[in-house]
Amino acid sequence: MNEDFARTAICPICGIDVVLGDASVEVSAELLEALNEHYF
Repeated sequence: MNEDFARTAICPICGIDVVLGDASVEVSAELLEALNEHYF
C-alpha cells in the first residue's frame, strides 16, 4: 500500500478523498451542492 494513501482520509461510503477541515464554516446542503458542482 502506498504510504501517502494510508494517511489520506477517505469517505467510507463513496471512497472519495475529500475532507472539509474547517469547522468555522456552517455546512449546509447549498454549500455541499456548490462544492460538488465546482470540484466534481
